[in-house]
Amino acid sequence: MFVKKFIKNVICFFLFVFIAQVINAGENKSPLIFIESDWLKGEINNSGVLILDIRSRDEYLSGHIPGAIHCSADDFFSDSKKRLRSFSELRVLVSRILRPAEKIVVYDKEGINRIARIFWILESLGFYKKVLILDKGYQQWQQKGLSIEKEERKNRVSNAPLFVDPERYATSFAIRLSVDSKEKLLIDVRDEAEFSGSSGSGRKGHIPGSVSFPLKKIMKDGSYIHDYEFQGISQEELLKKKIYIYGNLIADSALMYLWFRMIGGNVAVYGGGWQEWQSDNKLPVTVGEGRGL
Repeated sequence: MFVKKFIKNVICFFLFVFIAQVINAGENKSPLIFIESDWLKGEINNSGVLILDIRSRDEYLSGHIPGAIHCSADDFFSDSKKRLRSFSELRVLVSRILRPAEKIVVYDKEGINRIARIFWILESLGFYKKVLILDKGYQQWQQKGLSIEKEERKNRVSNAPLFVDPERYATSFAIRLSVDSKEKLLIDVRDEAEFSGSSGSGRKGHIPGSVSFPLKKIMKDGSYIHDYEFQGISQEELLKKKIYIYGNLIADSALMYLWFRMIGGNVAVYGGGWQEWQSDNKLPVTVGEGRGL
């Protein structure tokens, strides 16, 4: 009896280890984020899929994907300089337009500049791994001659509380904790000259421990470069780390965030960015070329 129980426990243990390894191995697999119009066409009547149009209101009312609700990308920002609203304001805004759903499909006219910011904001408000992006946006939908509607759709207000996910939105405190950790990597998306301190305004340089990885290295003509080869580290090793991103603009950090999510990264954006860090004299900065990716 004892032997049978022992064998059973051993089998269960190794089965548990095997399952854990399979799960961990799948953590960094490239997730499905961009979807095609043909897929969305088949999901329009699926109550578990919510479609969000972030174009202007006039564009929305002139024609949109059937069933789509509207919230302009501009509503997520507070003024003409495109300052991101506080997350307390964003929680209120998003709770008015979105309800818990299995998937949220977001689309713009075309391009990824604005959509990347909305993608990061939604993932930071509790919709992590629930946000999909319509590839090539509304333009692709029209080019395929798919049906549209002009009726304004109103989504019911959700009573579900939204929260800011610290795994997606990092504070200066989280950044300070990441500096000396081998399991974490802090990435600066500004130009090399700003990183080194040879240009820039205010205090110059970069956050100690961060590496230089300018956004331009993964972008060409407004689109992502998908076959980038990292310097000094394999992609497999890099994706084992928790990645934190910062820069001058949320727009740049969000584009880098989306790119890393596409290749399977566990990534967060430092919401305050370089402007917050360099303006606080209690926080350290350093100069020099440092390490790059």
